Amino acid sequence: MPDLFNEVDIYADNLTHLPWRSQILNQIEGVPVSTVIVQKKGSQIENMKDLDGMTVALNRDTSYEVILNNIIKEYGINVGIYDVVNDVGAFEAVVDGLADVTITDSDLAFLILRTILT
Repeated sequence: MPDLFNEVDIYADNLTHLPWRSQILNQIEGVPVSTVIVQKKGSQIENMKDLDGMTVALNRDTSYEVILNNIIKEYGINVGIYDVVNDVGAFEAVVDGLADVTITDSDLAFLILRTILT
């Protein structure tokens, strides 16, 4: 992301406040966004403990990793990680059966699902 600042003055997106981001940019609150766990249709995940033993498609060094680590700690579960480089790759990993779930922002979930499933 730092290379982006050589090209633009303003970047409008849903960037979670993280300590390293605060060191390189000023973030302004916009519309609140929820984080969601996305699973394939027909999966039977009803609570966080159901994630135990599953594989999570994850874009590391993001707020999604922070959230996942908090879930692991709070619920005492173990998960495998399938590394991806972006949110679209995470959804594709779930759709292709390479991962059981992914974690993303609700607005991105809607946009990506609408895009890759059409």
